[in-house]
Amino acid sequence: GSGGADLHPVFGSNFKYTSLQGAVLRAQLERAGERIKRAQDRDQLYLKLLKDCPGISLPAVEAGEVLQWTDLVSPRRAELIAAFQREGIGFREFWLPITTQEPYRDEPAKYPVSHAISQNGMWLPSHFDLTDQQIKMACAVIQRTLS
Repeated sequence: GSGGADLHPVFGSNFKYTSLQGAVLRAQLERAGERIKRAQDRDQLYLKLLKDCPGISLPAVEAGEVLQWTDLVSPRRAELIAAFQREGIGFREFWLPITTQEPYRDEPAKYPVSHAISQNGMWLPSHFDLTDQQIKMACAVIQRTLS
């Protein structure tokens, strides 16, 4: 899925890896340390640049924790998305809560926190090749939009 409003109408899973996936993983393991360090540096830079920005929440990162994506939660997400789109900056909206998916459907009122976070959350640019300059640009757009 691409994030955002992906729908999953049936329960299912597939945890098998192919030989090709195994070969790719083995080659990628050589770069694991470098990628972990870059992800940690990325998130520390986002936290540093956005620590005083009003109207957003960033997750606390525990020692040794490595985030796959950099999360941002804001009640003004729609404004941030529009600004990112104008500037050509990539992002992804948080997925819908699992209780909105057919196999797990339940009353939204039972899960107000997950629904609020889903509606207000987005992933900031977080890819492996992301530069510090690109992070600074994304942070400048966030600060300009919310100030």
